[in-house]
Amino acid sequence: MMCLFRFLSIVVLGFISLAFVDVASLASAQEATANLSADTAQALTAQALTAQALSRLAHSYSTRNPTLAMQYARQALETALARRDSLGYAEALRTVGVLFRNQDAYDSALHYESAAKALFERLGNKRGIAETLLNLGGVYQSRSEYSTALDYYLQALKTFEELGDESGRARTLAGIGIIYRMKANYPKAMEYQRQALSIRKKLGDQGALAHSWRNIGGVYESLHYSDSALAAYLGALAVFRQCADTQGIALSLSSVGSAYFGAGEGEKALKYYFAALPLQERLGDKRGKALLLNAIAAVFASRSSHEQAIIYADKARSIADSIGAWSENRDAYKLLADAHSALGNTASAFECYKRYIVFKDSVSNVQSVQKLAALQYNYDLAQKDRELAALQHERDLEAVRLRNLRVGLVLGTLAFLTIIALIANGYRLKKKSAEMLQHQNIEIRQQQMLLEAQAGQIQEANSSLEQTNILLEERNTTLTELNTEKNEFLGIAAHDLKNPLNAILLSTELIPEYLERELNVAAKVQEITDSISVAANTMLSIIKNLLDVNRFETGVYSLAAESVEIVPILAVLLDRYTWAAEQKQIRLVVAPYPYDIMVKGDTQAIEQVLDNLLSNAVKYSPHGKNVFVDLSCVDVPRADNDQTSPQTDGQTTSVVRIAVRDEGPGLSDEDKSKLFGKFARLSAQPTGGEHSTGLGLSIVKKMVEAMRGRVWCESELGFGATFVVELPADNQSQL
Repeated sequence: MMCLFRFLSIVVLGFISLAFVDVASLASAQEATANLSADTAQALTAQALTAQALSRLAHSYSTRNPTLAMQYARQALETALARRDSLGYAEALRTVGVLFRNQDAYDSALHYESAAKALFERLGNKRGIAETLLNLGGVYQSRSEYSTALDYYLQALKTFEELGDESGRARTLAGIGIIYRMKANYPKAMEYQRQALSIRKKLGDQGALAHSWRNIGGVYESLHYSDSALAAYLGALAVFRQCADTQGIALSLSSVGSAYFGAGEGEKALKYYFAALPLQERLGDKRGKALLLNAIAAVFASRSSHEQAIIYADKARSIADSIGAWSENRDAYKLLADAHSALGNTASAFECYKRYIVFKDSVSNVQSVQKLAALQYNYDLAQKDRELAALQHERDLEAVRLRNLRVGLVLGTLAFLTIIALIANGYRLKKKSAEMLQHQNIEIRQQQMLLEAQAGQIQEANSSLEQTNILLEERNTTLTELNTEKNEFLGIAAHDLKNPLNAILLSTELIPEYLERELNVAAKVQEITDSISVAANTMLSIIKNLLDVNRFETGVYSLAAESVEIVPILAVLLDRYTWAAEQKQIRLVVAPYPYDIMVKGDTQAIEQVLDNLLSNAVKYSPHGKNVFVDLSCVDVPRADNDQTSPQTDGQTTSVVRIAVRDEGPGLSDEDKSKLFGKFARLSAQPTGGEHSTGLGLSIVKKMVEAMRGRVWCESELGFGATFVVELPADNQSQL
């Protein structure tokens, strides 16, 4: 019995020792887990700083290089998402909203700032909420929705007061002052700007103090108190110089220039604007430089120095174009349009005004695209929040389970002194816990794989959005080209039909007058009817050309492919233009040619092509010159895709070549580049006052190519021009 007791004592003591060893091991494991959690928290903090550092970097480039700034901001978003950093993601959203506001994309700015506010609220981050409310007020201020802006500013002010953040209070009070200035409530505006100034004096923040003086100067400028505005701006300038704040100096110099310009002292305004210009260049602030150049152009325009206004507005346009600044581009084109108009450059003024309208309308289009992107990011944010919440819930369950396990093991160890079975049960629970931990690890790895897959989907969505942007840009370009063609079409219809109509109306008004006087009535009426006939034929020619262009553009113009004897057509046309040539003492010289030359084509189209070439030769030839017409059948290299022309051997094909050469002024390189274009207006002018629509040669080219032929022009300026048409020869053609 004693032996049994000693045996049981040894067993009990062994189990007790084993229990305490297990408790010690568990405590060590818990301590290691606690240390791991601290390391993980530190790593997460470093990751958050990384995302926030990217956001700060984006802020630093917001005015100097908006495109690069947006790249950094989006990188901050991606970094925060990849590292499940909610705070960093909220800061990045707020940064993107600020950048969109700077680009005048207010809808997109509102979406990102609202998303940031919602996330800060879920995180319970009051400072983030206050900053986002301040930004939202700024966006609505930029949209001129002052009541809504004031509401957000007041919410921000209350939150900053609860935080005891005096600097935030001062910034918000300054924003409220700007709202009242925009609403022309200048006493209120001055009251809030003075409050902001008082706080900043107490804080001793000289840079912020200078900004307050600039805001006060703005109120005085709105009140047209030029001297007070200048005093405030110059005070701000002095403080900024004392602080060596280059950006503040540049802004204050611009404000002083603006005040002088408002007071009608353009010379002094230019002095300060030009002083600010090199500072903007040193800062690399391209947007600020574009704004400044537009302001300089406005001063020159007000002084009727329109050439100088064009120079500086064009520089502003170039810079704005390089950084995608829509508003500055729009303002530059408006200044260019007004300056060109004042100088009588109607074409340039019209072109600039069209571009001004395009940029004015494009701002809303870009905002629509960016709004879609914002909605996509909001959706992604909601998805990530749900995933983070699920992971946090799993971690909470794990922590509770570990606490329960620790309590159970301690209680089991204490109870083991009396009941050995509980100790055995404790080991069983431990084994089961290990299995559950392994299962949880597997689930966590699956979640990580899912997050990686979703990251790939986000990247694909970004690529799709970029492709959509490219497609929109291509469609906008196409619409612009179509709009230009439409305007040219209407211009020709209005301008070229006006003169014949006036001639007809004038002629009809003369008939009653001659009938009343009864002076040589028959001859006069015949002369008037001839004039009406000429005008009507001119109108008919214009309308036929316009209809031909429309038929080709819509694809309803079909040409026959038949054997056509070309010599009789040419003979009729030569006889038709003999009288017109004789009126200008022009001699039609036709080289000898065989009579039975056949081509493959459409009879009416061939007649219209040759008629146009002969008409142009007579129309643009000076008086007393010659027009040479040559008809021949030649072999030319055969095109790979030409399956219709007869072959003379394996490498050539037979064509009929008609050449019309004049001794007119010839064509410049610029004229030749647009010779066969629609509505082309060349430097050469008809020598007998004849009419030209600029459509004839474009129709000729379309008809010749539709008959599988070629047309080109050989010319040097001052030495006439030769127009050559090649048409496929028919199998029956003979030399």
